[in-house]
Formats: sequence, C-alpha cells, structure tokens
Amino acid sequence: MPSMQTPAVRDGAQARREFHPCRASGTRRRSPLNTLRAAAAAPVLAAAALLAAPWPAAAEALRWQHAHVFDRYEDGGYVRRGVAMFRLAGGVEPATLELRGRMIGAQSDGWHGMRIELRYRFDDGATLTATAEGRFQRSADGTVAGPQEASGSFTGGSGRFAGASGTFTLKGVGGLSGLQVGVLADVFAELTGDLQRSAGR
Repeated sequence: MPSMQTPAVRDGAQARREFHPCRASGTRRRSPLNTLRAAAAAPVLAAAALLAAPWPAAAEALRWQHAHVFDRYEDGGYVRRGVAMFRLAGGVEPATLELRGRMIGAQSDGWHGMRIELRYRFDDGATLTATAEGRFQRSADGTVAGPQEASGSFTGGSGRFAGASGTFTLKGVGGLSGLQVGVLADVFAELTGDLQRSAGR
C-alpha cells in the first residue's frame, strides 16, 4: 500500500535518522542498565588488580656477627676479608665476607670516618650486599684498635636475597694484630637490623 506521508514528512523523518547524534558519530547509546553494570564492575576489577599485584614480604628481624682482617689496598681504599654468622628464620647460617672501605676523614679523639661496602656469600651461592657509614678508632701507630660503629642499609643481593632492602646498625671493636701468628681476624662486630625480601623469596 502506498505511503500516505507527504514529501515534507518523509524528508523530516529521513533527516532525523541521518542526523541523530548517536548515529552520526557511529556510537551506540548505552542503556541505563548497562551503565549501572559497568559502574558496579569497576570497583571489583580494581580490587582484583590490587590483589594480583606483588606484595612485599614482611620485614625480618636480623642479627649477625662478622670478623675480618686486612687483605690489600685497592683503588684508593682497602679490602678486608672474613666470615660471618647469621641468625635467619631457617636457623644459623655461616657466610663469607668481603668488605671494601674508604676512610673519609679524621675526627677527634682518634676517631676516623669510614664508608664500607659489605658482600656476604652463603653456602647455596646466594649473596647479600649492603653499604654503611660510620667511624672507627686507630691507635697512634695507625693500627685499628678500639670501638667501631656504623649504620647502613641493604642494597640487594642474589638468589633468595635478590631485591633485599632494610636498615641495620653495627657495633664492633678492633684490637688484635693481624701480624701475630694464629690471628685470623682483627676486627669483630655485631650487627642488628630489619631485612625485607622480595615477595616469594
């Protein structure tokens, strides 16, 4: 049956179809129900993303002792080598120690500033590294003698200590002469701090 619309009415309807804002832009109008669903899903998706992100492991209280002796001068500083004994969550563990240090200026009463880098290596090959700054005493003849103190931070490592962080303090003493027969170390220290490992380590 022929349409009863006049040409003017037909042209107006065609114009509305052609210039509808949603059709003209190629978009589709979202229903109110879909809008509510999208709004409700947003917090759920955000929470899921947060739970999926890696969480840092809790800090572990750490205590250890180390002892070392002079090895050599190198690159304007000194290298000392020794051993350490750590009290970790899994028990007591030994480690070897390489200490690289520099003197950073004389202070009063026989004290001298120091900046040191510590590298501990464990039996399974894992390493733990740290830096510290503090001071130590020397006797009049230049030998290490008397108390030492420093504060520092863990800078990472490898294996189970990869990405390790945290802070610690050092209290030590020097006094034995490494030139005497049977002396394997002339500086001894006790260290305490908080170690934080990467999640999953």
